[in-house]
Parts: sequence; C-alpha cells; structure tokens
Amino acid sequence: MHLMARRAVICPATRNVAPWPTEVFLPPGLGAEGAVLVDQVRAIDRRERILRMLGAVHRRCSLR
Repeated sequence: MHLMARRAVICPATRNVAPWPTEVFLPPGLGAEGAVLVDQVRAIDRRERILRMLGAVHRRCSLR
C-alpha cells in the first residue's frame, strides 16, 4: 500500500516509556529508542513529511 498510495499509515514512537498497555517496546539496535504508541495510528502524506526507515521490528515485541 505504501508504495502505491500517497498516504502512509504510521504509529508514532516516543522515548517516554511510562507504563501504558498500548506501548510496544522497540528492540535494541534500531535507529530509535523507546516505544511505539499503537493506540495513536495516523495516516500522513508522504510527500509533505520527512520519512526515514529506522529498521524492522520482529513480530514478537513485548507489550507493556
């Protein structure tokens, strides 16, 4: 979908790792540290935002 559409569906990441049931920890070794906020899904315009790939996350990440 992301290769064909102008919009990208994303989840923001945060360094604030306060306990919250919908945060997924990022594994060590990526270009970012912290957690992904899976309860804050967004659709953004790829042409209007600066996007960069931070890495890939394995399916078995730990939920808080």
